[in-house]
Amino acid sequence: MKNKTILFSPQRQKRPFILLEVLIALALISLFAIPLVRAPLETIHEETKSLCMLELERNASLAFAEIKELFYTQSIPWDSFSKEKPLVQPLGPQTIGTRTFEKTARIHVSNEKVIRGGQTMRKLGITLTFASPGLKEDFAYKMVVAR
Repeated sequence: MKNKTILFSPQRQKRPFILLEVLIALALISLFAIPLVRAPLETIHEETKSLCMLELERNASLAFAEIKELFYTQSIPWDSFSKEKPLVQPLGPQTIGTRTFEKTARIHVSNEKVIRGGQTMRKLGITLTFASPGLKEDFAYKMVVAR
């Protein structure tokens, strides 16, 4: 029996990658990587949303303090609001993160009582509204003022 040696050309020994194989490999890698990346991104999105809501609550408390200050300095006239006619007081824009909110205070009298000495006590309901495109949040406060 004779030995037959098969000679291979150098081109036959090296098999180049086919573009299709590379594309399939990239598709498989990205398919398995998507679930690993999506969960942290959703968590970051929820944390950002929660921080925005906390910041809104903090700014609502500051806006309520601003309303109190307007009452103490008598910048809001006593006759400008009543049970029948609530007062809408714009407070200016507020930027939180990347959003700009328009702040508005709606002041209405929920109860009015005349006490000794001729003083009038009013229980006020104050609703602070923070409005931005796609988001509107209301915060309610109560306050008593006398004249």
